[in-house]
Amino acid sequence: MRIRLLVALCCLLSACGFHLRGHLEHVPPSVHLITDKPFDQFSKQIKRELGHEHIILDAHSPYSIHILDTNLTERRTTVSSSTQIRQYVLTFTVHYQFDHQHPVIPKQITIRRNYTRDESQMLGSSNEQYTIVREMHQAASHRLLRQFGRSYETQIKSINNTHK
Repeated sequence: MRIRLLVALCCLLSACGFHLRGHLEHVPPSVHLITDKPFDQFSKQIKRELGHEHIILDAHSPYSIHILDTNLTERRTTVSSSTQIRQYVLTFTVHYQFDHQHPVIPKQITIRRNYTRDESQMLGSSNEQYTIVREMHQAASHRLLRQFGRSYETQIKSINNTHK
């Protein structure tokens, strides 16, 4: 009975398109990463992710990820009589496009995180903020590469359909 239930659950999950997070299924062997800030933390994170997916950075690749802009903003969300503890919202936005798509459509990813800063413990608070920003970069790069993989897969399917 348990085996039947497990098989039914697996079939149900695979039928709805569920996939565990991990390696991308369909990716090109190489990609050209275009950015005005090749050494900022987000660009480094994208390069790490591409390496993790075994995608080679190649300026001559027909597939490109163009990072148009990145922006990190911090907004205070609480105003209290106590000036010691404040709550903030960090917003990280990436504007990008995949130059192999036609038409080329600029897109954006926005990641938001809340955090509390204790003014009496500035060192710990700044370390926490650094960790949160790093996690935001990771989340944005994961999302961007998933979208890139889907875009590539769609393009390959359309090429295969026109050759049939």
